[in-house]
Amino acid sequence: MKKEFNLKLKSKTIKLKITPKSVAISIGALVLLTLVILFAIYKITHPEKMRLTEGRHIPCPVVKIQKGNDVAPATLHDVDAVIAYMFDANETDRVFTGNYGIESVILPRNYSSIQKFKAYLTGTLESVPGDDFPHHLVIGIDPYSSFRQSCMSKECFCNNLSFINELAEKHPATAFYIYLPDDNAEKWASFSEDELTQARLSYIFLVRCFEGHPNVFVYYHPYEEWYLYSASIRNGTDNGMVREDIYTSMMYADISDHDLRYMMTPDNVNARMDEVIAMARDYDDIRSEYADLSDKKVIFLGDSIFGNYRNETSVSSFFADMTGATVYNLGVGGRAGINAADPTSDVGIAFNYLLGKENISALEAACKDLPAYSSMRLAGSQLAGTDGDGFIFIMEYGLNDYFGGSLASEYEVALKKLVNGIRSAYPKAEIVLLSPGYLSVFDEGMMIVEEGGDTLPPFREATLAVGAETNVPVLSLTDDFGFTQETTGIYLLGDGVHYNEIGRYRLAQTLARYFK
Repeated sequence: MKKEFNLKLKSKTIKLKITPKSVAISIGALVLLTLVILFAIYKITHPEKMRLTEGRHIPCPVVKIQKGNDVAPATLHDVDAVIAYMFDANETDRVFTGNYGIESVILPRNYSSIQKFKAYLTGTLESVPGDDFPHHLVIGIDPYSSFRQSCMSKECFCNNLSFINELAEKHPATAFYIYLPDDNAEKWASFSEDELTQARLSYIFLVRCFEGHPNVFVYYHPYEEWYLYSASIRNGTDNGMVREDIYTSMMYADISDHDLRYMMTPDNVNARMDEVIAMARDYDDIRSEYADLSDKKVIFLGDSIFGNYRNETSVSSFFADMTGATVYNLGVGGRAGINAADPTSDVGIAFNYLLGKENISALEAACKDLPAYSSMRLAGSQLAGTDGDGFIFIMEYGLNDYFGGSLASEYEVALKKLVNGIRSAYPKAEIVLLSPGYLSVFDEGMMIVEEGGDTLPPFREATLAVGAETNVPVLSLTDDFGFTQETTGIYLLGDGVHYNEIGRYRLAQTLARYFK
């Protein structure tokens, strides 16, 4: 079908013929122009998706190896990182997006065969020109599976991994990150003695295969007890993948600091594998030491020791994992015991809401922007109309009273008010107090923070005094948890105040054993 239009221009007539083909071409050109304009607008409005290098912005995607959808070498032009795993893994490109401001493409799959994995990576990467070679190569290898596929021959096993060393030598400016599986204790404990010996050797052989290559880094997280034992950090049951937020956080730390404690080296691999096996063998015995609190509701009241960590590595999450309790983390960073006892402060209003002395509107007005707000609402609704039977309050204050320059005597009055308030409102509830812990920043808190204030030890003594007077048990973070001033570097963060993952795990573990 054709249509003709006659246009007269200065006595000249131009005939325009409109056909389906010409219409399609015009629409296609218009769509293409629109897409180009939209792409240009996107790049202008999303500068975080570009990486600044030598004064110019260049796109730097992450390419992930996908089973059944091979990546051609040409695809790797101007690629900043390549991620390839033998096993199912989290979307680790988010780490590189956050750390380097780069884009990501292709979802991860796995090559379960070490030979196919080697052949594909070698074939894909060896033809990439040196100038275009990725700056980061992240490789996930299952040592035990690969060792078995190599007929449990060390020579064959190392030969299958030699391509990584060859690439590392050829591209010394590239960082090669080798990640080992994030197995839990149950998997290690399921091995027979012979399998355990072979698995242990496979990890040791793998690490030693890369000895002498300074740009190859091997990471293994599960030799940390909290990582090996905790079901709460995993998705699903059995040996599910570690939660993405946990995994991403650890990978980010790994690539930012090559001296992180999760790195395995030829010097430490033997000892670390011995630790993993010993913990796996003790797993059932350790779990049997925890109380079964599946019929209890536990409310954590306190400062940043509880409140700063709200994911699966928090004290409350670890405690729930160990005991089966329903937990409510009401901790708020920066708050002192005297704040909680003040009915005009945000946490004071929240505390009175728990006691039934404030309504939900007052709580929302004072606390809606606090991370603990949802937990405050839930805990209050669960407590309403009860005598506290089946509830446990675990309360930890004192550090911010100390930092704020309060006297230990003022803290003692506030803490007593909090205990008596709970006791009056919920006579059948259990209460446990925790005294302030160590500080590595000024020799266990012996320095006076504010003029006229006390040192930290009197705040511990005040906690013990309140416990004795109100007949409430007190657990001392300096005596009952296995923490010492000499080992603060093991369980405290670099700020010398807050607990790292193993510290939070130990804190929860001692509480889980206490209620046994």
